[in-house]
Amino acid sequence: MEEEGRTKVLPKSTMLAILNHCHAKKSKELTCVDYYLAAALDGFNELIRIVDHWLTTEEITVEESKNLKNGLKAGQEYLQTNFGMQLKTHNEVISHCIHHALNDPENDEFTTECDEHLSFCPKCEALTKLLNDMKHRIEKMVSNCDESIEEKYDMEFQEIEVHYAVFNILELKSHIVRSKISEMERAIDLSELDETKAYITLDYAHKLLPTKYRETQKDFFGKEGMSNHITHVQTVEDGESAELSFVHIIKENKQDSTAVIAIIVDVLKILKEKGITSVILRSDNAGCYHSKEVILSLAQISEQSGVKIAKFSFSEPQNGKGNSDRISALVKNKVRRYVRTGKNVCDEYEFFDALTETPGISYTTISVATVTRVEKQTIPTTALRGIASYYLFIPKENGIMVHRAANIGNGKLFKYNKSINKKLLQIPSLQKEKEKSFGKINNEDKWRSGKTRNKAKPTEEECQIFDCPNEGCDETFSSYGDYMRHIVFSGHGKVNRMRDFAAIVYQESVKQQKPVTYNIVQALNSERNVENTLTDETTPEKGWAHRKSKKLPDITKKATEYVRTKFNEGAVDKAKKWKPKAVAAAMKVAKDGDKKPLFKPNEILFAEQIQQLFSKFAALQKKSTNISKANKRKACEELESTLEKEEDDLECEKMDQITRDNRQINVITRARRQEMANQIDAASQSVYEMRNE
Repeated sequence: MEEEGRTKVLPKSTMLAILNHCHAKKSKELTCVDYYLAAALDGFNELIRIVDHWLTTEEITVEESKNLKNGLKAGQEYLQTNFGMQLKTHNEVISHCIHHALNDPENDEFTTECDEHLSFCPKCEALTKLLNDMKHRIEKMVSNCDESIEEKYDMEFQEIEVHYAVFNILELKSHIVRSKISEMERAIDLSELDETKAYITLDYAHKLLPTKYRETQKDFFGKEGMSNHITHVQTVEDGESAELSFVHIIKENKQDSTAVIAIIVDVLKILKEKGITSVILRSDNAGCYHSKEVILSLAQISEQSGVKIAKFSFSEPQNGKGNSDRISALVKNKVRRYVRTGKNVCDEYEFFDALTETPGISYTTISVATVTRVEKQTIPTTALRGIASYYLFIPKENGIMVHRAANIGNGKLFKYNKSINKKLLQIPSLQKEKEKSFGKINNEDKWRSGKTRNKAKPTEEECQIFDCPNEGCDETFSSYGDYMRHIVFSGHGKVNRMRDFAAIVYQESVKQQKPVTYNIVQALNSERNVENTLTDETTPEKGWAHRKSKKLPDITKKATEYVRTKFNEGAVDKAKKWKPKAVAAAMKVAKDGDKKPLFKPNEILFAEQIQQLFSKFAALQKKSTNISKANKRKACEELESTLEKEEDDLECEKMDQITRDNRQINVITRARRQEMANQIDAASQSVYEMRNE
């Protein structure tokens, strides 16, 4: 209120009452952040840093610096807030049209005709122009740089950083579009559920580390996690939305497609007994799900389980598997509470005991199982070529229909043939050792979270945190249950944005001290974009939201050898162990014998590339170490065999001097023992002869 120039501030007691219900919290570090968002935010920060550098070197004026930084901050705020809300399947604003963004310009099978686009979004255009302006500025600076070699070198590297930051920002924008259509597809699927259909979300939870109530330092390190798979099922029962969950504790840590197929078969057989005849599968893009083995086995899984798999949908990375994550959080919390009672969770059976201790988890089946593996069929590389670019698979009688994005285009049919078989040799199965199911657990909220007792009772004015993803619906909900009931049964409400629109206009009028009618006209013109005509510069290309590969520098032989040298330094002396970011920084300042830059700007590797090289070198080093140990062991065995035959032959070039000396001592010791034994036998014989005489 003070920033808006309003003098009548709220009374202190009122503000304290507000803080009592909406108290301030300290900002904390974030973990497991969406990597698209993290990369884009780093890109915005990098561009702001570069603008500050330009101002320091007097490449731009203070006014230009201020405009660029304000534009970057406005663009960041727009992408994180309003951009996703404006997206629709068909939109006259071209940058907000999902079909235009995800149509494939090179393949009509993945294309749907769009309505006519009449205008563009000023905010999208402003961000695009700003990013293009920064790229043009740095390119012009590099071309006009007549200063020293070092300054031009810095400019060229700065150009690479600008292009990389812009790429990450635009990828976030594309990611938001793909996430939007993925959620819209999910909402449509949920709205079509009935008592014979189910929607299944699959996800491997983080491996659970063995935990003891009293744990020594020795037990704390070197733990091996226990695999547990979460399967969440949504369906309709007696006209109401119903949820089921399955927690499979697998007695082996191999999380591959074989285990996934076995789990799917087990779940579908249980659902068959409950009257389910058709299911839709959904998972993230992990390799154990998004694989040829799983996709090509869908038809046979349906036949074996008796439940038809209508389709297998893959969510956008970092988005769309919250149902399984919620159950995973309950599992971890249950284990923590179990350990606090003085018990241990060190193996799969104790893990099972922790989850099945009263009270359990509502509508959840928990089991300990082993995957009965079968011989895998070799699948040709030509089968389902380009599978990584497809996110929707629909089994058909004569093949598998694939889509790059849901409900866009007719799709492409991969027909069954010699390379794409309808049936695998065998379907793996689960051997269950223990299993227990729970129904409704009363007062479950008491143990779900230790902070439940501190939460205020919900009121009519509480914050609405779940928004309906369907376009044309403005309904919001404070609980997940209400949200799900709306998705499944409701007509998704009617759009009524005039109240929010009027509030925004009023705030702008107060801030600008202008009549409300003036701001309404300005806002309507901005919202409708009536006079914003399309041009070549403002028109995004068809299919701009599809995933693009990162344009990283090529890994040259010289760069590989430099990274290998740094890796070897750390292998010899752990105190000098290099980190990828430190190596990337060292490459920028590395000089040759003539004190010139060792690498060109386009040869300097990024930290992620260096990390890949480090992993490669470590694997090769481990392999060579194992080979050398095997060779040494073999040499020792050969030497020992030789010494047994010829004890005087101690020559072995493959063994070190210490080993040869030890072997010689052993031979001498054995010889002395044999001599002493002979003397004892001779003495015994003489005593025996004397007694006989």
